[in-house]
Parts: sequence; structure tokens; C-alpha cells
Amino acid sequence: MPEHNLKIKVASSSTTMNRMTLGDSIDWRRASDHYAFAKAGIAYIYFGMGHDPHHHKSSDLLNNIDQALYIDAVNYIAAFISQLDINDINTL
Repeated sequence: MPEHNLKIKVASSSTTMNRMTLGDSIDWRRASDHYAFAKAGIAYIYFGMGHDPHHHKSSDLLNNIDQALYIDAVNYIAAFISQLDINDINTL
């Protein structure tokens, strides 16, 4: 995995996510587009960036995005997916 400035947290339930983020009680399983996969019984991995004070507000603009963090996150996710693909090939 690439070097990054990310803090990686892994959770398998909304209760665990809420405890780790110390935020509002959110049903993380239903909180985004991945819920359609969950309802259909399709496995998914959700990558979140935590609390963003601009999310779904008029201030949700490009200049309010932490570009370095965004790039680190995209690179981490790409490396993660690449590693899944490599591991899948090695198990054949």
C-alpha cells in the first residue's frame, strides 16, 4: 500500500462505526448508495472519509476539498482494490 496520511479504521457494523467516529447515531449500512447492494445480498466495501462539515450543503464545493487527503484516499482505495485482484488471481 502507498504511503499516506490517512487514518484507517475498519468496522463491520453501524454500532462499531458510530463508536469509532464519536458522531451521531447513524445507520451506516443504509447511509449511502451501497445500501442497494446490501438489500440485494451483494457483498460491498464502503470507504468513507468521516465527517465533512460541507457535505450536502451549499459550501460543498471543490475549493473546500482537502486535495492532498482526497488524492491519498483515492490512491489507497486503488491499491486496496488492486491487492484484492492480485489475491483473487493467486487463489485460482
